[in-house]
Amino acid sequence: NCKHYQICGGCNLLHIEYQKQLQYKKEMVMFMLKRAGITFQEIESIESDPNINYRFKAKVFFEYRDGALICGFNEKNSNDTVKIEECHIVHKKIIDVITKINKAGLNIKKRFIGVFLVNQRNRALALKLFSDKIPQLEEFLKDDIEQIIYKSQKKPYSYKIDDISFFYNIDAFIQSNIQNNENMVKFISNYFQNTKNN
Repeated sequence: NCKHYQICGGCNLLHIEYQKQLQYKKEMVMFMLKRAGITFQEIESIESDPNINYRFKAKVFFEYRDGALICGFNEKNSNDTVKIEECHIVHKKIIDVITKINKAGLNIKKRFIGVFLVNQRNRALALKLFSDKIPQLEEFLKDDIEQIIYKSQKKPYSYKIDDISFFYNIDAFIQSNIQNNENMVKFISNYFQNTKNN
C-alpha cells in the first residue's frame, strides 16, 4: 500500500485488486459511450504488464514550502502539493528523482509544473518545466535527467512499432503506459488492416 493513498490525488483505485480495477474502468467507458449514444460491440481491456510502476509519464508540481522546494502530485481536492516519497503507479526512475528533490532542501522559491517522461527508446529521463530557466535545479539534476526542456521549447520524442515511427512532444497527450500505448496502436493497425482486406 502507498503511504500517500487517500491524500494524493494521483490515483484513487489502489484499494481495489487489479482485475477489479480493469472491470471498473471498462464499465465506466461503456457507460460514457452509451450516454454519448455511441454503439459498440465489445470493449477489450488491455492489461498493464507489470501492473505497478507502469506510467512512463507524470505531471508533477513543484512548490516552495517550509524553506525548501518540494515535488509531487496535487493533494486530493486541492492545489497543494503532496511531498511524494513513494508511488506504485509511476515509473521508478521518476519516483527516484522526485524523492531526491524532496530530500535535497533546495532553496528555489518558485511554484511551477513539470512533466517527467521516461524515453521508451533508451529509458533516459526527460523533464519539461513550465517555467523560466532554473539553473540551480538543472545543476542538481544533471546526472539524473537526459534533458530539461522549458516551456517555449519543442522537443519531439519517438518510439517505433513494427518499423513505424511515432513522434510526440513531451507535454502532448499520450497513453502514459508505453506498453499499453504500443498494444493499442497494434490493435488499431490490425483492425484497419483486417477491414481493408475484407
